[in-house]
Amino acid sequence: MNAAVLFPDPIAQTTHEAPPGTISMREAVLFLQRNKRVMFAVLVAVMIFTVVFVLSQTPLYTATTTLEINVNPEKVIDFQSVTSSIDADEDQIISELDIIQSRPLAEKIIKQLDLEHDAEFNPRPWFFQRLFNWLYKNNAAAEQAISAQEHERILERFQKRLTAKRKPKSYIIEIAFTSRSPEKARRIADAVAEGYIASQLENKFSAMHDANNWLSRKLTDLQANLTASERKVQKFKEQNHLLENAGMMVTQQQFSELNSQLILARAAVAQAQAKLQNAKISPDSTPEVLNSYLIQLLRNQEAELLRKKADLSTRYGPKHPSMININAQVADLDHKIRSEIAKIIKSLETEVSVASDREAALAKNLQMLQGETGQDSRASVQLAELVREMDANRTLYESFLTRFKQTSEGNGDEQPDARIVSQAETPRTPSYPRMELVFPIALIMGMFLAVLTAVALEALDNSFRSGHALEQDIHLPIVGMLPELADKKMLHESSVAYIESLKSAYISMGLRKGNVPQVMLISSSIPGEGKTFFSYSFARMLAKSGKKILLIDADLKRSQLSQRLLRDKCDHGLNDVINGDVMVKKVMMKDETFSLDFIPCRPGTGDSQELLVSAAMKALITRMRQAYDHIILDTAPLMAVSDGLVIAKLADMCLFLVRWGHTPRQVVKTAMQSLLPAGTPISLLVTRIDTKKLSAYDAGAAGYYYEECKNYSG
Repeated sequence: MNAAVLFPDPIAQTTHEAPPGTISMREAVLFLQRNKRVMFAVLVAVMIFTVVFVLSQTPLYTATTTLEINVNPEKVIDFQSVTSSIDADEDQIISELDIIQSRPLAEKIIKQLDLEHDAEFNPRPWFFQRLFNWLYKNNAAAEQAISAQEHERILERFQKRLTAKRKPKSYIIEIAFTSRSPEKARRIADAVAEGYIASQLENKFSAMHDANNWLSRKLTDLQANLTASERKVQKFKEQNHLLENAGMMVTQQQFSELNSQLILARAAVAQAQAKLQNAKISPDSTPEVLNSYLIQLLRNQEAELLRKKADLSTRYGPKHPSMININAQVADLDHKIRSEIAKIIKSLETEVSVASDREAALAKNLQMLQGETGQDSRASVQLAELVREMDANRTLYESFLTRFKQTSEGNGDEQPDARIVSQAETPRTPSYPRMELVFPIALIMGMFLAVLTAVALEALDNSFRSGHALEQDIHLPIVGMLPELADKKMLHESSVAYIESLKSAYISMGLRKGNVPQVMLISSSIPGEGKTFFSYSFARMLAKSGKKILLIDADLKRSQLSQRLLRDKCDHGLNDVINGDVMVKKVMMKDETFSLDFIPCRPGTGDSQELLVSAAMKALITRMRQAYDHIILDTAPLMAVSDGLVIAKLADMCLFLVRWGHTPRQVVKTAMQSLLPAGTPISLLVTRIDTKKLSAYDAGAAGYYYEECKNYSG
């Protein structure tokens, strides 16, 4: 069976991954799981703050009085022009809301209910304020200034607690007032509504009274103007001897009638001339000819003779007496018809002549009358101007007189444009703070802040906590994930999970390449990522499985592996072998328990790069390849020194270790970028994993099951 089928490539298993830019349900659950403590702490803190805030607040009560605005008041007499009612316009309703919350109405209610001496609106001043008032109590101006300031503060507090709003799609206005006392809130809300209605009536009474006085004075002036204009008209008529008939001057009336008759006469002449011209051009089609009874009779006789002539022509020739006789009769009838047509044309000519004579007579009479009426027309123009002035004065006077009668008769009958629908009830529960809203909102805000805090903490975490995230950022495969060990001095029975992870990494490398690389370079970005411990434990695991293993400490700067394995000072090491000072057999150490060979090195070598890149080092690795199944090179961190970069070309694979939840992402990327030019295949290992926390970051990782399987020794 193909091993690749049993151990599929984890990088290739991306079929069920969520699309880029989306968060799957599994990721959301993991996010909540790993941040549940922080989120719970933030939520509890918000709820505690809310409880403290609510307990520290003074409860306030809101009472509401309902008004209805009457936009179409019923009136026996229309006073709208004097005391206009409220229109059904949105802007007008808004204006009424502003009036309810206006300063004058507020001052009236404050004075009416004596709120200036109410501790809620005018609290007792502080000690220093009372001292200041006592020092200047003999200064009247100072007392007046302080009183004005107190009045402004009282007014400001009152207006802040008063609200008026309109119910949507209706003419209902709700007047609400908020106070510490439920009874006081009810009393003030009702007082504002009643004061608003009373102010409407006062404004209407005042407007009606002012209108009556003004109309009375205006009527006296208009009546005098009308009398003077009437006298001017009458005097002008008498001076110019102007007579009227049905409201029009006699000469003008005659001139108008003659002008109308002349227009009709000219139309008659044009019509008669048109008939005559048509009769001369086409006499047979003239209406007068077609409608002539005599001509119709002659036409019928002519048709009868023509029928007979056609009948005779079938039997006789043109010289037959019968044919000659019938032709003579036809000619005689045609002559008669032409004679009648000529008479009709003559009558039309006579009609044209008569119409022309009448037109000329009317034009002559009109010209004579025009001369006579010239002087009267000029006088009529002046008279018309005087009459227009008189009519305007009369119309204005009658309009004001009607308005005066309406206002006089309706004075005292005004009705307000609003009525109280329901008076305020004493509130039983406080409107502030509202428990039914405060705690749900606090809960929502607490949850939001909890999630926001968790997101911020994760955004600040710049390390890798998921194998999937590491593969996505580095674009290299992960061959294993190693848990953190409590005791790193030795591998014992409790480290079964760690040993199994080493075996899994070994198998994964073999599955990827077809066979496990012989020379493996172990490297990392920075110190502390478990590189040295992994090199030793990995070599021991391979040696225990029966393979011949060589472990080389290639960290010529610090030699951490040599210092941990050799408690005594190392006299000779890899440095001396490369320089040719000693033989490999002299420095090589053997672990008889695991059949593991180890080449140490002395720390503090200055020219480490030159030694590692030398031909001697290359020859050493080539010679060791023939004697061992696997060679493990433990090198220095890449971000510390460049030893690992120069020796990477001697290895078949580089195992790059990344510490879980510790190594910054950018550091890992920078180290990987420096290692890529060597051309050595690279595989990733995640080390020092907190198995208890891993399940909250990557449920698909093998380490997720460490806790469940740590006692399994199978």
